[in-house]
Amino acid sequence: MKRIITFIFLVLSMITGHSATNYTKGWTEVRELISKGNYRTAHEKAQVLFDAACTEQNSFRILQGAVMLAQAESSYEEEAMQKALDRYRSIEGSLGETDEALRCIYLARAYQYYLDWNDWNIRRNLPLEEPTDDIAQWDEKTFQTTIRSLQDKALASAEALKRTPIADYAEMLEMGNKAGQTLCPTLYDVVVSNIFSYNRADNDDETVQALFEEDALYGTAREFCSLSLPDKQEIPLVRNLTLLQELSRFHLNDKNADALHRALDEKRLDYIRYHAFFEKVRYREGLERLVEAYKLSDERTEWYYRQAEYWSSLEEEDEDRIGNDKPKVKAYGLARKAIEIAPKSYGATRCKNVISLLEHPDLSITVPTPILSEQVNTAILEATNINKVWLRIVKANKDKSKSELDYYLKQSVLKSWTADIIDPKDYESHDNPLELPALAPGKYVLLASSTAKFDKKQNVCAVDIESSGITLYLETIKQNGQHLGAVIDRKTGQIRTDCSVAVYRREWRTGKTRGEKLFDCDINDKGFYHIPSVEQNTTRVLIATDGASTTERSFSDNTPYTFEQRENITLFSDRYSYRPGDEVQFSLVVYNETDVNHFAVCS
Repeated sequence: MKRIITFIFLVLSMITGHSATNYTKGWTEVRELISKGNYRTAHEKAQVLFDAACTEQNSFRILQGAVMLAQAESSYEEEAMQKALDRYRSIEGSLGETDEALRCIYLARAYQYYLDWNDWNIRRNLPLEEPTDDIAQWDEKTFQTTIRSLQDKALASAEALKRTPIADYAEMLEMGNKAGQTLCPTLYDVVVSNIFSYNRADNDDETVQALFEEDALYGTAREFCSLSLPDKQEIPLVRNLTLLQELSRFHLNDKNADALHRALDEKRLDYIRYHAFFEKVRYREGLERLVEAYKLSDERTEWYYRQAEYWSSLEEEDEDRIGNDKPKVKAYGLARKAIEIAPKSYGATRCKNVISLLEHPDLSITVPTPILSEQVNTAILEATNINKVWLRIVKANKDKSKSELDYYLKQSVLKSWTADIIDPKDYESHDNPLELPALAPGKYVLLASSTAKFDKKQNVCAVDIESSGITLYLETIKQNGQHLGAVIDRKTGQIRTDCSVAVYRREWRTGKTRGEKLFDCDINDKGFYHIPSVEQNTTRVLIATDGASTTERSFSDNTPYTFEQRENITLFSDRYSYRPGDEVQFSLVVYNETDVNHFAVCS
């Protein structure tokens, strides 16, 4: 009996992965510590598990330890990236074939992260004269060559990776979700997905341009697998398509794998769409072909969703891509069709979201500021899926932002009215002219709603209105960074000499705007004033008043420049928007940038 027990123990000790250490429990505790932000404790525990795996020469657990240590270190260790690189390098030669392939992928990814984070410094490095392990001296080409070499080394184990189900590595890769494992069933899928990149650096290559004209590129998986790709693996796009083609061939005859096939087809079309920005029509044709290819599967609702998403992203002015079709109406019809075909499918659920977004009413208003006081002005009302708008104007409070709707909805209404809007039922946003009633000089808030009760849960928007008979003209003098300004009468276009102008510092503290007057501006007999250049990275507010109207304008620091003597012209009008038949009042200020005493005003 004793001999039998001894024999069983010896056999178990020879089985790869068998250990007295409970790694599954240990790594679960490490993940929990990381999720709670206890990174140092997680690192200490992970180090113990990693050392145990190295002692036992447990290939899978060694790699898992390197991965988990990198995760824990990245949140608190300054040299985390360098330590991860050193660790992945150190375990080379101690892993099995599939584990070594994954090590190469993790190391390549770490190099890529380092390159991305230190791109500016690396671009200044000179090409290496001789190899070195000090990556701080590497140039960009060395990084790219090293990353490519590691990826190729991982792909050299393609057959072993294809035989390894993802379930064997789900704990390390954190892919416990069955749906995720269905879409990535083997380690080969994991490796290809990690190598696959969306680099657009090679779009101008003639070989790439010719590829985008191939019908098979936009067809079914079987058509794509039969496509002959150019033998130019040095071009990233060709290499990526080759990888995707090999992966598609690997899964082409898999049974009950419609979701996997659809995911691969989606990845291919997304990749093409990302690169061939001028081939939107071909992308749309590809979607239509794949709807037909999946017509016997509920997966076709995903393709209807893709079509609906494509059409809903287009605007009516994209006539070169959509012909006479109303894009969002087309999207609505495709989404509705998917729901009718398989209402409980994932694609149908996503299509319901598309319909919800298309049907959602939206409202916004643009008001030029300041508007002319004591006369009717015009604003722009932008509405989607709305045919009537309720409007009201209330007095503004300098300590309350327009976004504080609870406050403004309770204020006394100065003016209220409704506006009827033509809604063509195309789910598009349309601009509509909106007449604003005459207002006395002052500051107001315009509230608009798609319901008479101004229900915030529906559509309520607010916009600031400043009504004033004056406006501020302000130019920067290029020679010394000073500002040249004047107060303009908005009705006549003439420069006013009877106004007062002051500069303020304004700050937002504890929910309130605090203003501090810095100085009054000296206005000369022609109505002009000068403001000295302000401190760097500061903003000041210029406020002008004639007793009845007030207006303000922000300005900031300007870096002085030296120019040759030249003339400059500034044009300004009495308002920002006009309706057909309106009379336009405008003025011109002509001045010399280096001698501001020479100027002329024409109105």
